[in-house]
Amino acid sequence: RPPLPVGKFALRMFLHLCVALIVIVVSLFAGMIFYHRLENMPWVDAFLNAVRHTRARGIDVCVHVILGLPGETREDMLGTARAIAGLDIQGVKVHLLYVSRGTALHDMYAQGRYECLSREQYVDILCEFLSILPPGIVVHRVTGDPHKEEIIAPLWALDKQEVRDAIELKLRNMRKKV
Repeated sequence: RPPLPVGKFALRMFLHLCVALIVIVVSLFAGMIFYHRLENMPWVDAFLNAVRHTRARGIDVCVHVILGLPGETREDMLGTARAIAGLDIQGVKVHLLYVSRGTALHDMYAQGRYECLSREQYVDILCEFLSILPPGIVVHRVTGDPHKEEIIAPLWALDKQEVRDAIELKLRNMRKKV
């Protein structure tokens, strides 16, 4: 029997899957490269090649960034922004790291070995992070959707509208200063 032709729907689903996988790989790069100081590790080159080859095929790349990883400093987070600003990416999704029930991070938090960003810290870092990115990058997300049954901290993250309002106010104030 001859092979079945790949329909447009199947091809579209395959491309969506590829983009989802790229988002995951980019997330590892953007969130962990500075935290672990892995700038010279082979997987970073593999990631950069994947972005280059993906873009060469006309597929958009969206970076998923989690701010506030254990041990991550403000400068690390802004370094992530500078790193992804130099890539040929089309979008970014950003949210803070929150502690979910029953995870290793929950254990660290309970033992006092991890402290979440305050809302004010997150808003300040996020807005500076966004100001580093080139204007053409689409911002898909600035806050996550933690499940109230699972989240341990920070509880302020549950009020998504309040967080977005604080971000909008900060960005407006930053534009006034320019």
